[in-house]
Amino acid sequence: MQLATQTYCRKFERLAAPLSDCLAFDDAGGFSMLKKAFFIFIVLSPLWPTYVGIKFADLPILNISRFFSVMVLFLLVTHSFLLPGWLGKQTKKLKKAPLSSVIGIYFAWRLISAATSTRPGYSFFIVAVDLLLQYQFYLIAALFINTKNDFFAAIRYFTFAGAIVVSFSLIEAQTQRNFFAAFAPASSSADYINAAVSEKIRDGYRIQAGFLHPLVLANYLVLIVPLSIGVFINKAYGSVTRYIALYASIGGILATVYTGSRSGILILGLEFIIGIFLMAVSMKKNAWGVFKMMNLSIIAIVAGILGFGAGGKLVEGRSSAESMSSMARVDQLNASLAVLQTSPILGVGPGLAASYAYTENADGVRSLDSFFLTVLVESGVIGLLLFLALLVCAFTRTMKLLPVGDIINRSSLQAISISIVGATAFCSILSIYEIFPYLFSFFGLISAYQRISVSNIVNKNFT
Repeated sequence: MQLATQTYCRKFERLAAPLSDCLAFDDAGGFSMLKKAFFIFIVLSPLWPTYVGIKFADLPILNISRFFSVMVLFLLVTHSFLLPGWLGKQTKKLKKAPLSSVIGIYFAWRLISAATSTRPGYSFFIVAVDLLLQYQFYLIAALFINTKNDFFAAIRYFTFAGAIVVSFSLIEAQTQRNFFAAFAPASSSADYINAAVSEKIRDGYRIQAGFLHPLVLANYLVLIVPLSIGVFINKAYGSVTRYIALYASIGGILATVYTGSRSGILILGLEFIIGIFLMAVSMKKNAWGVFKMMNLSIIAIVAGILGFGAGGKLVEGRSSAESMSSMARVDQLNASLAVLQTSPILGVGPGLAASYAYTENADGVRSLDSFFLTVLVESGVIGLLLFLALLVCAFTRTMKLLPVGDIINRSSLQAISISIVGATAFCSILSIYEIFPYLFSFFGLISAYQRISVSNIVNKNFT
């Protein structure tokens, strides 16, 4: 019996050896395969629409984001079985990042509100998807970005992806044609596809690239443009990377104009003002600081010249449409407050906000156009407070890291903090989760950088 057991164990070790090698730690203690999957996700996910993928019967579409999410989950589970002590080590890592506690409590509350939902099965499914596409990528960034070079690389990949998205956007603006509609699976429902590829005409064509709606593209650009500017003004990056970042910055501003999102333009303006303020506070009186300020000014002037003609169209002949949009949001607020009175603490359950508090457009499609209201209705007052606490904690944690951040990554930390402000502002007018994997990846980068900085300080004190 003992001999048979030993033989079985040896066979299992031989079979698991290739997988164990793939899942091996790199020299910096990072999980190299998961890290590579994370970088691939950063680049590929925003380039391919969420509504394009493989669909079987009534099952959800298997798109690139979900494919990578499932693959990463498989790698995590497999690695946990191969190295039982691994989970304990990662838990210790997370304890070094206060942001992890806030995120964990937020998702735990979502699970509690799902348990009390009128449709618990559906609500649990929605929370499971959130955990797969949001919390999981927070964990990957927080746990497997183990050096400042890893952080450096992640920012670079975000910038490259942004430049490619900008290229698709500007081409679409010129051709006024969505290139992704033909790839939508025929088995998908007609309403979903029509909603996904509709141009949302408002006195002209509104681009959306590979995203579900023009506003989602604007939301993504609000995240990427500050990051690209941070890369461009950072002389530690190579010249090619910085020129790509410059293109992503200027092209991103122009693409935001072509989305037809006035809120996107206003938020970019807010981000620019915050960026100037942060640089003025942290900038020392030296030639390089002055040069960075000049670069930002050049970007603003060039972007203003390019966007002036298109930007003028945003304020012409739109009073009726904007008035209707504002009235709809007021109706949604009133409906949300009415629902809140029935379940103020736990809400109606994740995924059910549009069934209780909504407005309908001319096609009868229901919507609740604010993520803040969505969380309030679905998870109650506590759920909303936890989400707001998450955003505030992420911003303040980034600001606290600036004094201890090295010169190479300081501009990226500033850019992430600015992007969080922009994402927070967009949550008031948009309730689509499509960009949340990138936002939670930013949260993960903050936690990773905090852990890296603390480790470096400790090491210096002992050397």
